[in-house]
Amino acid sequence: MLISTANLASSAGSVTSIAPKPYVSVQAEISPATTTRMSVLIDGDAAFAVSCLLAQNGHSVRVCALNKTAQVPAEFEIRTRHASVGSFRGRVPYRSIETDIEKVFYESDAIIISSPATEYGAVVEKIVSHLRHQQTILLVNAPLGAGMQFAHALKATGADLQLNIVEMGTLFDCAKVEADVLLITGLRDNVSVSANKRNEMRRGLFVANAVAKGLVPSSNSIERGLSDVERMLRPTLLVAGMLGGRDVSLDNIQSWLNPSLVSIVSRLDAEIQGLARVFKGVVPSFSRALREFAINAPIAEIGATEELEPLLLKLGQSMFDTADGVDLGTVNEFVKRDIVETLILIADFARLARYQMPVLQSVIQLGEVILGSEFAKEGRKLEDLGLVGFDIDEIVELFNA
Repeated sequence: MLISTANLASSAGSVTSIAPKPYVSVQAEISPATTTRMSVLIDGDAAFAVSCLLAQNGHSVRVCALNKTAQVPAEFEIRTRHASVGSFRGRVPYRSIETDIEKVFYESDAIIISSPATEYGAVVEKIVSHLRHQQTILLVNAPLGAGMQFAHALKATGADLQLNIVEMGTLFDCAKVEADVLLITGLRDNVSVSANKRNEMRRGLFVANAVAKGLVPSSNSIERGLSDVERMLRPTLLVAGMLGGRDVSLDNIQSWLNPSLVSIVSRLDAEIQGLARVFKGVVPSFSRALREFAINAPIAEIGATEELEPLLLKLGQSMFDTADGVDLGTVNEFVKRDIVETLILIADFARLARYQMPVLQSVIQLGEVILGSEFAKEGRKLEDLGLVGFDIDEIVELFNA
């Protein structure tokens, strides 16, 4: 269940809970005296964006890279959706990227990683020898089960490390460097957050709050991941658009969103709700999750109605809200990434539970046919989270430790 907390006192490292309330976001109260040394592992524009958000929120940050990276942009600009000019513009707070990983990691209390979950294994192999006990690993833009997968990858190396592994949902729609300016579009008001264990959440919450202010803690990683509806809806909408429209009309969702597609999405919503119940969890409806996380329009501000179609229209418009539009190749990447990173894993949870999800399976299979790929072989599965041989009760107990 998504929970409500108050007075998240980062300096004392404690969390004071209040009685559960209807789904709300929270913000931590940060002591100015608190100093946590944070470093961002740079592997692309999204990591650049995270480092700039840290700086904008008043934190010092170091950046490092495992390999030679692109040139550091001179400035960054934050834009709201559909805006042609930025709401904030500033200089990138560093001019070079450090490459001495051993030194940077030793001097850091927290490491922030934005790599795709499918690359966690390779990342861990390169950094594990430089990590130390009680560091916080913050996984941003993380899909379902990200923290558990990262922990399993660490265990596979034989390292005996006690780390605080925290995962966060989507921070923004897009980060892209254009003309030496990093454009960050669609910054989220609310971001979901969870950890493998409650103590890890308590110790690592300050780092998460340094990146995003509107934190919405989830009881566990399964609930957080199943609340990340964008990763389920993007491939569903785009696969339907590929079937029902021409390539040139994909960025005009109004031309192919119809009542039949809305019914398919509603059925997928019911499947996700049912799977959450199987694993003793509660997740918000697609409509509610879209409002709170994806389109920055909380129900409290707009009213009690939760009509799905207008929300899907807004989500579809946000997927194509870039300066140059989105070409078919990028659309294909959207579909592949979400199926491989999220839908395949959800399907594997369902397989273990013997729970039928025909709509989800159809999206996977249609995506495979359209793109000519075997996503089932590439996708994340329970074994990537170290859950082979676990039954439902054991998984529930593990995720609620």
